[in-house]
Amino acid sequence: MAATPQAASSSVQQLATETLQRYYTLLDTNREGLNTLYQPTSIMTMEGKEFVGAAILAQLKGLPQMKHTPKHFSIQPSPGPNCFHAMVIGEVQVAGATASTLFAEVFHLVPNGTNFYVANQFFRTKIA
Repeated sequence: MAATPQAASSSVQQLATETLQRYYTLLDTNREGLNTLYQPTSIMTMEGKEFVGAAILAQLKGLPQMKHTPKHFSIQPSPGPNCFHAMVIGEVQVAGATASTLFAEVFHLVPNGTNFYVANQFFRTKIA
């Protein structure tokens, strides 16, 4: 018999939300700080291209300066103690651009001590 998913405690869900908020703050202001959010086994698919481990950080650090405005966070528990799937929908504006672009991003967050790391991540822009 399969295990029944358990609702996550509000404190753990709050920590997951705080991790995502920290992610976007670092992505927009201090990309060097993203190092703590990824492991060598982390996988990111960005606009259909896959990156693993250190290649994720290289990709993110190579992006132009931008400002993310997350509008919606949806967080659900996933198998494993205190693991989460999170979906973020928002807008991103690249420096110098006159208009923002919609984005959708999905994360699989896994506990790492008192924080989370990104085990899996999917990112797409220009969604409709």
